[in-house]
Amino acid sequence: MSLATGDLTTLATAKAYLANAPSDAVLSGMITRVSRSILAYINRPSIVPTNYIEKYNGQNTDQLVLFNWPIISLNELKVCGQVIPPANPPTMNSFPAMSPWGYRYAPPEPAPPGAAAVVELVGGWRYWYGRDSTVVKYRAGYMVSGETAVIPTTPFQITPLMPFGIWATDEGVINLDTGQPMVPVPPNTTPLATNTYIPPNPTVGQNYYAFSPVDAGVTVSFSYGYVPADLEQAVLETAAERAAYRSRPGVRSQSLAGQEMISYGVDAGYGSGSASTGGFSSYVCGILHSYCNVLPPPIGADV
Repeated sequence: MSLATGDLTTLATAKAYLANAPSDAVLSGMITRVSRSILAYINRPSIVPTNYIEKYNGQNTDQLVLFNWPIISLNELKVCGQVIPPANPPTMNSFPAMSPWGYRYAPPEPAPPGAAAVVELVGGWRYWYGRDSTVVKYRAGYMVSGETAVIPTTPFQITPLMPFGIWATDEGVINLDTGQPMVPVPPNTTPLATNTYIPPNPTVGQNYYAFSPVDAGVTVSFSYGYVPADLEQAVLETAAERAAYRSRPGVRSQSLAGQEMISYGVDAGYGSGSASTGGFSSYVCGILHSYCNVLPPPIGADV
C-alpha cells in the first residue's frame, strides 16, 4: 500500500514515531490496517483526489449535497438525462450574461477538514422526481492547487511546501513560461528530457520533484493531493498503541510486587459508553470526529 492507495502515513514516519517499532513487515501491515480502520470509522472511501460517479433519487429540490468532499471539480451533472451547465455569474446589473440557469457551488475551504459541497440549481431547474434521475461525475479529495516555484540549478529539485499535510498524489505540473503541462515520468528515469519531471515518492523517502537540467530557471505551478496532518497523527497514535498491545495481549492491568498497579487500554471499545469509539482513544476520536461523513450512501439516495 501507499499514500495514493489508502495508507495515511509512511513506514519511515511511523518508525521514527514509535519508541520500540516492530519489524518493517509488521509495521507496514499495521499502518495499512489502522488506516483502513480510520477511513471506515469516518465513513469515507478515500481522502486523496479521486474521481466519483454517483446517482441520486430526485426529490424536486434545488440543492444536492455530494457524498465525498472536499470537491475539486464537477465534471458533469445530469438531471433526467439533461446535462446541466455551470451557472453564469451575475453581471453588474445582477442578471447573468448568458444562460439564466445552471448549477453552482461554493469553493472548498483551503484548510482541512472542510465540508461537503452543496450543488445548487438556479434559474428554475430542479432535481426532478425520479429514481436515479440525478447523475453526478466529480473529483474530490484534499489537494493543494497552484503552488508555484522556480526550478533551481543543481540539484534541479523542488520540495513542495505541504502546508496541511504529507504529499500523497501527483495532480500535475504546469510550465508557467509556456502554459503547457509537464510530463511525469517513472522514478530513476535518466536523463530527464526537457518538460518532464519525476513526482515525489514519500514511500521511499523522496519528498521532492525532480526536473531536467534544461528546465532550470523555469517557473512551474504544481498541484498535489495530501493526507491532512491530524489524520496522519491519528494513525501514528493508534499504531503506537497497537504495537505496545502486542506485548500484552488481553492484559487490562497488572500489579508490580503489590506496590504498584498499571492499567492498560484505550478509553472505550465497540458498544461501550454512550457511543462506540471503534477502539480508538478519546484523543484520536477527537481528531476523527471533524472528518466523519454522516451523509447517506450515494447509491440511489434521495437528493
